[in-house]
Amino acid sequence: MKETKIYEQQATTIRESINVDISAADMNITIIFATADATAITIANVAKKTCIANTISYEQKAYEDTQTLLGITAQDHLLDYIYYQNVMNLDDTQLIIGLNNALINITPNK
Repeated sequence: MKETKIYEQQATTIRESINVDISAADMNITIIFATADATAITIANVAKKTCIANTISYEQKAYEDTQTLLGITAQDHLLDYIYYQNVMNLDDTQLIIGLNNALINITPNK
């Protein structure tokens, strides 16, 4: 009986040791996943930042080239040119030029 109790205590100690090891492994897994998630978010945000910075840089270069090619500046209606270019790039948009003080009713085709 005494020997059985000793073995039961050893078995309990081993089981508890295993449970501690499992808990430590679970903690490490949680840390690894959290670190991986944080790294993935950081990489995605850096990529978005780089994309936005590149877009702004290339738009600036395009506007500078437009100024040079057309010989206009911000004071010479460059912003109007940019605005109308953006309007013309919209879907189903038509640009009417040369109408002063016109009232236009637009009815969509159905």
